Amino acid sequence: MPRRPALRSLVAVLLALAASAVGCKTETSDRPERGGTLTVVLGPGGLDHVDPQRVADRETAELLGAYVLRTLTTRSSTDDNGVSVVPDLSAGPPDISTDRTTWTFRLRDGILFDNARPLTCADVKYGVSRAFARELGNDGSGLVSVLDIPIAADGTSEYRGPYATAGRSDVAAFDRAVECSPDGREVTFRLRKPVGAFDEWLADPVFAPVPVGSDIGLGYEQRPVGTGPYRVEERTGGTMSLVRNLHWNASTDPHRAAYPDRITVVETPDPDGVARGLLGNGGRAVDPATVGPAMSAAQLAGLDAGLRATLDERTTATTARGTLATGPDLWSRQIAIDTWRITDPRVRQAIQAALDRTAIRDALVGPWGGDLTDSLIPPSIPLDHRSTGLWTGLGGGVGEDGSADLARELLADDAGKVAASGRPSEVPALRLDHPDTAPDAAAAAIVVARLRAAGFDARARAVPVDGYTDRIRSPDLTGELIMLDYAPQVPAGIVTLTELLGADSPLHVSHWGNDKSENALTLAAMTPNRAQQSEQVAVLDARAVQDGAVVPLFTYRTWKPAGPLVGNAELTPRGTWAYAQLWVRSNLT
Repeated sequence: MPRRPALRSLVAVLLALAASAVGCKTETSDRPERGGTLTVVLGPGGLDHVDPQRVADRETAELLGAYVLRTLTTRSSTDDNGVSVVPDLSAGPPDISTDRTTWTFRLRDGILFDNARPLTCADVKYGVSRAFARELGNDGSGLVSVLDIPIAADGTSEYRGPYATAGRSDVAAFDRAVECSPDGREVTFRLRKPVGAFDEWLADPVFAPVPVGSDIGLGYEQRPVGTGPYRVEERTGGTMSLVRNLHWNASTDPHRAAYPDRITVVETPDPDGVARGLLGNGGRAVDPATVGPAMSAAQLAGLDAGLRATLDERTTATTARGTLATGPDLWSRQIAIDTWRITDPRVRQAIQAALDRTAIRDALVGPWGGDLTDSLIPPSIPLDHRSTGLWTGLGGGVGEDGSADLARELLADDAGKVAASGRPSEVPALRLDHPDTAPDAAAAAIVVARLRAAGFDARARAVPVDGYTDRIRSPDLTGELIMLDYAPQVPAGIVTLTELLGADSPLHVSHWGNDKSENALTLAAMTPNRAQQSEQVAVLDARAVQDGAVVPLFTYRTWKPAGPLVGNAELTPRGTWAYAQLWVRSNLT
């Protein structure tokens, strides 16, 4: 099968109405302007939660972090296109204990909430406490679970948040885990285990401060109080209006340009209709100062043939329309191999070799919806992503469409070695568990067919989507192969490998590793030098995939359209709009 042209770096592609439109240039100023109204359209569920301790949608979290909710650290909007983690509400780098379990941050001076209240450590601590509140649907899991607070028998935290009845919550443990200095200007976090990149975790809105006295429980969703350049003016149904925060001071915030005067956020049940409007292919009328949600596989399949041809040659096509931005997402697709049951590495490698990764990718997301990979770490984490050499080194090299012949050779070679040792040889029966969706069923059929062609007795089983994550956590209930759709909680390689390969992780369904690999994970987590940690992560990543712990298939690629009046319409490496740098053109000239 011919190799699809790689689109590894972030690109901004000016849209074509038709093939003949390519080359028609729209002259616009590249100098950012202040003022105007930017419209942000989110997909279904995008505005379900805007409470910092409840928001789950990654795009919404990025938007809130750029406009409303500042945190102790953030990902730079100007350096390395959002890769570097830099101080935000923190005045500078933290003080860190040698064992990486105690982190102390001093607050930047002059920060006010949008209600004119000065920021203190108590507000940071109170915000974190809400992540444990059962009343908000939280239980201390996720990122805050790393805090050194006892765990109850049911696996949840002994601390139960700020609303809990006295005596039924371990408040003392929380006070030790998150401690304020006497002057209220420093906050110290104590962790249950070493975390080398905890400052990256703190960029998540779950750590955003909430001013003490402003919290109204579930109703806080209507108007969260923030320290960013905008405040929530109104939130009704599927719409949220943001206006300038008059108490924000640009001199205390080098990371947010705050170009528009107003931002209107709209949730749509019809993302493709918005995309068609911005593309000029019918659909609904869309304001030209709009950034849209991700396009579906069906919408990508309908892109103009002339634009496709142009993209085969280069990464930018100038036309008479707006901007199509594309880049890698944090999400990836892989097949975990249960190494407890498939114990022989050669058999696991035969499984890897047999699969047509291109056909699987196309069945799930289409040819433009993902980039084939050989790594557990997506390219959207550029500091840690490396090629593992899996596909070039496996049996002398295997193409994107796999090789049943190579798989049979690996099995035959293994059988010969087993026979020489006097042990019985047997090709194991394989069952692939996958989510019960039509695309997953199509992909599973491809997997089964290729495994059977290689000599395996293979079958597939669909598992209901609602119970999928819980089911794959039990080795007694899953098959030898498990289809995984995964994105790390924090865009860092050490987090990715800890969640996929760490012995205590519920996603460690491959059961790969031993004391040596576990110690290597712990050592990497404790490494203070980020570049050195990246090298350690790369070694572990390569060991795991080359040993057949998983079949890395592809990383998702996101495509998002923007109108012609939107300036700096680019994506972060995480596949979200780079909201902090977006601006609105006053006109097209």
